[in-house]
Amino acid sequence: MISGLWDRAPHGALCSAGSLLPPLSLPASLPACEPHDKCDRLEVKLTLGTSVFLWLHRIKQHNENVLEHKRRNGVEQILEILIQHVA
Repeated sequence: MISGLWDRAPHGALCSAGSLLPPLSLPASLPACEPHDKCDRLEVKLTLGTSVFLWLHRIKQHNENVLEHKRRNGVEQILEILIQHVA
């Protein structure tokens, strides 16, 4: 049964995606890449510093949101208990 499906499948479905795409080549007019043997320390420091700052800010914001959620749920639960006792 499965072999019957393979026999009826179009040729393109059986080929890998790489063989369906045209070969890629870069134009000769592109400049050569800069050598990577020397890193730009300032760029690395700025990137790392920004990443650390964003993560710390995200964690701080998450903790504030959790505390706000707990505070609001606590107040709502107390109000529900008071309403039940009054009714």
